[in-house]
Amino acid sequence: RKILIIEDNPISRNILVNFLKEDYDIVEAENGLVGLDVLFYNYRDISAVILDLYMPVIDGFEFLQKIQSNPILAAIPVLVATSASEGDDEERCLELGVSDFVTKPYNVAVVKMRLGKIIKMREDAAHFFISEYDSLSGLYTKDAFCHHIDMTINGNPGKSFDLVVSNIDNLHSIEQFYGREAGRKVVVQMAESIKNCEISALFYGRIRDDMFAGFGFHTKGFSDSYFSGQASRMAESSPIANLQVKFGVYRNVDKNAPASVLLSRAVSAMETISRQYGVSVAYYDEKVVEKQEHDDAMESAFESAIEKEDFEVWYQPKYSAKTKKIIGAEALIRWRGKDGKLIPPGEFIPLFEKDGLIPVLDEYVFKKVCCYQKKRQSDGDEIIPISVNLSRASMFRKDFVKNYIGIAGRVGIEPSVVPIEITESMAVKSISVKTFAEDLIREGFSLHMDDFGSGYSSLASLQILRFDVIKLDKSLIDFIGTPGGESLIRHTVAFAKESGMSIVAEGVETEQQLKFLQSIGCDSIQGFYFSPPVSQGEFEQLLKKC
Repeated sequence: RKILIIEDNPISRNILVNFLKEDYDIVEAENGLVGLDVLFYNYRDISAVILDLYMPVIDGFEFLQKIQSNPILAAIPVLVATSASEGDDEERCLELGVSDFVTKPYNVAVVKMRLGKIIKMREDAAHFFISEYDSLSGLYTKDAFCHHIDMTINGNPGKSFDLVVSNIDNLHSIEQFYGREAGRKVVVQMAESIKNCEISALFYGRIRDDMFAGFGFHTKGFSDSYFSGQASRMAESSPIANLQVKFGVYRNVDKNAPASVLLSRAVSAMETISRQYGVSVAYYDEKVVEKQEHDDAMESAFESAIEKEDFEVWYQPKYSAKTKKIIGAEALIRWRGKDGKLIPPGEFIPLFEKDGLIPVLDEYVFKKVCCYQKKRQSDGDEIIPISVNLSRASMFRKDFVKNYIGIAGRVGIEPSVVPIEITESMAVKSISVKTFAEDLIREGFSLHMDDFGSGYSSLASLQILRFDVIKLDKSLIDFIGTPGGESLIRHTVAFAKESGMSIVAEGVETEQQLKFLQSIGCDSIQGFYFSPPVSQGEFEQLLKKC
């Protein structure tokens, strides 16, 4: 075992060295800066640190602050030497993660006893290995990967570096449909594929369940064709079919930025192509920087926009396929910017889903629709169901069903007039969703399956939850006019109606589509053929015409 002693007083340092050298290998540092450098490059070998608090250059407090920002270094126990006259030292040190204390002047017997105690309490070698290496892939964990980036940059001042991240698309869905063991095999195979890339990185990490990274010297070999080739090879070697892999590349990284920032930049680049089919790679550049700044501005403006009600609820009518009268609507969110123009939902919805703000927006829309339904009720107007979309994040918020029931109750409306729409992919991804959905149904909500046909669709998914309404996705409707597409839609509608469900067709744009849907018994139509989403005032005008 090796002990790092950081003490500026040579006499005190020699006392500790002479007393401990029989049991430990000793490394000495005369101030915090030297000690930090020693620990940074030799963290695997250091069993514990004995730290004096008051030293020149970098004192003990600053030393502790710096290692606390690095999870790898923070795992190493620190025994701090304090003075009895400094009463607040221990409290400050505890906040900075210190393991134990000894007072000065040193009682070497007490030092030895407490040093042995904190080393024994530390994770054994196997656990420390796990903290540095991912147990499934064998690659560095995120914390270790970031530490090695910083260490490599510091040790190679004249070199340039590239950072590459790669992502397994829909790993959670893979585990749901193929089983958890298949998901594990995909991760293992992905790790092997990454390590065997033609252009090798210095080291690799698994930085998230579905995301990997490599860091190496700058190369001109990275190109679109290189990454598309890598994606194809990874898909071919995968234990499941149709594996999709995306890459984000940060060339010539900013060596003054922390590793965590470098990673976030490469990930930001990759996320710009997350929904683009057939595109394998994106690079961190000015466009990504501009998008990040734009996203940051939207996140900063979110709270104010909620308070000022800059978010507007628009309505897209649902028309009876038989009578062509409005029989319902879907509530959709729009954001009115400071310039009075609408910000497209595609700009802010994915962002708020990613950063966790979407449940707040979901609840905002739900409240608005409840209040609108109450207003129509008070005015003596006909009440038609207006459905609201519910994100996966909202469903997993604690007591969200109780919360939504409470909102409807306080407003004074029945839950049945505000149906809840969840996507098909959400419905089949998790058993937990089934529990939440059944709670909604039990409390009187009508449940609609949105986007049926847009993902891993199967008729069996209609039996997972007790849906009242199935909404056929536009991707299915666009197949009208082809024999195979029409046959699929016809059988889907027949199966759903036999199961007691109503059918809404989304994205209907042509008379040909309308007539076919009428002929097979589709119940209602939603789409630009009748009306796009409109503001509340325009929606009320449409209602008056029907």
